[in-house]
Amino acid sequence: MNYVVLSSNGSSIYGFYAPLTCAVWRARGYFPLLLLTEDAALWEGEPRGRLIREYCGAQGVYMSHSGGLLSGSATRAQVSRLFAYQVPRLAPDDYLLTSDIDMWPIGPWVGGSRDAGKALQIYYANAYEKTGRVHFPMCYLGATQKTWAEIMTAGPARDLDEAVKLCRHRPGRPENAGLVHLVPGSREAIPLDIWDFDESYFGECLRAWPGYPDACQLIPRDMRRPGERRIDRSAWSQPLSLEPYADAHLLRPGHDRAHWQALRALFIRLVPEFATFADEYYARFMGSP
Repeated sequence: MNYVVLSSNGSSIYGFYAPLTCAVWRARGYFPLLLLTEDAALWEGEPRGRLIREYCGAQGVYMSHSGGLLSGSATRAQVSRLFAYQVPRLAPDDYLLTSDIDMWPIGPWVGGSRDAGKALQIYYANAYEKTGRVHFPMCYLGATQKTWAEIMTAGPARDLDEAVKLCRHRPGRPENAGLVHLVPGSREAIPLDIWDFDESYFGECLRAWPGYPDACQLIPRDMRRPGERRIDRSAWSQPLSLEPYADAHLLRPGHDRAHWQALRALFIRLVPEFATFADEYYARFMGSP
């Protein structure tokens, strides 16, 4: 079975996208594994959190909560995707593809062109090639549950809690000294090394895995090439044809009224059968405190 691995913390800045993103992926033939931080009770205790869970549950989305506190939960959400292979429902040959909660697949490039002779697919493998490090984007990494387990157990952390503790005590790279990422919708400023810890830690585990690099399918991406382009929030557009595009990095916050009109237009093009679902969800979300 094909699964897409998504994650979010309790911030409505990110959580808002969850039911919509899950619907887009399900239309692509991927069953969503939605990894949520904090406890289910915390989400259910907040009107918007409860609504997000309701609209994901209506689609049969599998939701798993990893606990933790809201403070620092952005990092926990990111790193949790690396440990999705530990979800009990999975079989060894189930295929897990990581993605972002605010990224929608559009064209066949995403998750496509798999080489059956390779154990791991790394999409956009050339994204950080100039750094000289084993560093790849989380959008997108794909492998079976069995292969994910082999890769992640090659590293020092055995579970999510260990990995999160690890990232807080590692020296940063000199080029990132003093640089922080401001988490949208909060006052949290995360050092840049911690913000991209999920990617760098995956690279560390990958280097230690005996299958690297021979068992890896490195799939490059040229953002100018038709079929591989991205609709990006930094220069959002509504193209006449979606054929040249692989994915869309969504406007943020998605529930901003102006942003929603643009996102809704794209959503309806991708999953027209969910138009009423999206409109009802948005109306109820905006009506919740």
